[in-house]
Amino acid sequence: MSGEMSFPVERMREIAQRILSSTDELLGQTQNQMQQVFDTTSGAPSVIRAILDEVLSDVFRDVTTLLEQRSQLGQNLMQAAEMAEQTEQDVMQSFEQQ
Repeated sequence: MSGEMSFPVERMREIAQRILSSTDELLGQTQNQMQQVFDTTSGAPSVIRAILDEVLSDVFRDVTTLLEQRSQLGQNLMQAAEMAEQTEQDVMQSFEQQ
């Protein structure tokens, strides 16, 4: 062991990027699938369609909120990687100046 400690910055970036790209993909799929569901229910009687539209809109809103939170998690992880890298550089620089 070398005694060096460092943050797994590249791994953090990799995971953050994976979260962000898969979340974008999931959001697109969700939007397409919800549109298909709304299209399918458009032929239902108006009373039933109104109920379905309300329920489905709530579900879509909740799923969208969840995906937005997931995206924020990816962005936060990316920022944490940047901050960790900067912190490591600052610490190394302070030791070099001594």
